[in-house]
Order: sequence, then structure tokens, then C-alpha cells
Amino acid sequence: MNQLDKLNNCGVMGAVLGDIAGSRFEWHNRKSKEFTIFHRKSKFTDDSVQTLAIMDIINKGHQEDPKMIAKVLQKWCKSFPNCGYGPNFKKWMYLDDPKPYNSFGNGAAARISPVGWYAQSIEEVNKLSDLITGVTH
Repeated sequence: MNQLDKLNNCGVMGAVLGDIAGSRFEWHNRKSKEFTIFHRKSKFTDDSVQTLAIMDIINKGHQEDPKMIAKVLQKWCKSFPNCGYGPNFKKWMYLDDPKPYNSFGNGAAARISPVGWYAQSIEEVNKLSDLITGVTH
């Protein structure tokens, strides 16, 4: 495993662990910093699944192929179908020929962190972020 792989895996793990830790506060915001990080109500969510899917896409070298991005993203999401996907995304993940549906949600922002670990420049971050989020947004 090279240094970039180690960084990618650490960054993705941090994003997923943060998602799990915060999962029980979704729709129940909390301003206090005093809370148990992992609680019996903590769980992985659609954001965790999609973040792992994006890392898989990058690891397989599909980050510049919108059809493969959609295919891999759908595969991961269909493997974990009850993680809190929005209704439009849930429809998208079962389409045979998925097209962007111009979502106004924050799903793209929630799943894109692996690009920041992978890209070598801000230009590459911008390019890959557009390509990867463009399959739905």
C-alpha cells in the first residue's frame, strides 16, 4: 500500500466514523460538544455507503467515467437499501440508465470526501467532484 492509499483509507474511515457518530442527531440537532461519540442508536447511513462507493470508484480507476460511477454507486446503494436515501435518489439507484435528476440535496457534498484525499491539485478536485456528483446532481 503506497502513501496515497493510506491517506485515502484514513480519510474515508474518518468520514464514515463521523457520519456514524452523528447519525443519531440527524433531524435532532445538538449544539453541545458533550455527548457519547458512539451510542446504541448510532448507525451507518446513506452518506457512509456513498462515501465508500466513491472510494471504490477511485480505487478501481473509474473516477472519470460517468457510466461506471453511476453503476458502482448504484451497486453499493442497492446492497444497503435502507440507509436513509432521499426519495429521488432511491428512484435513481434502481434505474437501468440513470441520468442526473438535478437534486437540491446535500448528498453530493456528503459523499465526495474521497476526492479530496485522492486529487493532487485543486483543479483535479474540482474536475473529479464535477464528474462524480454530476451523475445525480
